[in-house]
Amino acid sequence: MKIITDCIYLPAQKPPKSCQDYTICSGQNDKYPFLIICDGCGSSKDSDIGARLLAHGAKTFFNKMIKNGNEIDYKNFGLASIVNANGSSKFLEIEEQCLDSTLIFSYVENNSYIRAMMFGDGIMFTTGKDGKLFQFKQISYKGNAPHYLSYNLNQDRYSKYSDLNGPVPVNIFECMSGNTVELSVGLEKQINFGNYINLIEAFIISSDGIESFIDVSTGERIPYEEVIQEIISFKTKRGEFIKRRIRRMMEDYAKKGIYNYDDVSIAAFMIEEE
Repeated sequence: MKIITDCIYLPAQKPPKSCQDYTICSGQNDKYPFLIICDGCGSSKDSDIGARLLAHGAKTFFNKMIKNGNEIDYKNFGLASIVNANGSSKFLEIEEQCLDSTLIFSYVENNSYIRAMMFGDGIMFTTGKDGKLFQFKQISYKGNAPHYLSYNLNQDRYSKYSDLNGPVPVNIFECMSGNTVELSVGLEKQINFGNYINLIEAFIISSDGIESFIDVSTGERIPYEEVIQEIISFKTKRGEFIKRRIRRMMEDYAKKGIYNYDDVSIAAFMIEEE
């Protein structure tokens, strides 16, 4: 079994601006394949820098844990990632709010099981061996106000967020093999997504930017279900399979007058049978 990783991040096209999304995926020298997506808060200063610092903070901690043979714990992973990023931001003398960013992290364990953790909002989905959509999970927050890891660095900001939102409201929409589930639960319930690797062909994570495509002639939003179908319509499944597919999708959408109004980041595992 061979696992290929690829990722891409693109700025909003309407209006054009700097990109607060960022992705990293593992290379050939990494022990375990991994994917990272960070989506910085558009209203927080320098969140484009912060998203990058958080992504690399997560990568650094993951590599350390794997090197030492330690298990990955959700809570500790999130806290260590943001502490790593905070150390870098302090060294660079950038304000703490730059780290207001979501984090989605996934890795392949022992070449047999995919584990994923989400801190904030985002989307995860898989395709089956037939190339069709197999599983889907969307995490969202009431008022589009995700709980950022950076709130753990500042008690005052954490308290203000909690006072505004009460118990952290997390909405989960899941679909697997035709069964649909919608839940509204607390933060601690929404963290895990896993799959035995022999059940699927591709595992994909995305920021919520795939929900921002709009037909400028009608003003209508393109359903993200349609965008996902475009994403998984792979012509080739090797090399930079995500970059090629997304760039082609963006070209085709532009010809139809369809543009993304938010940054888009996508990362994926492609599983090849050898």
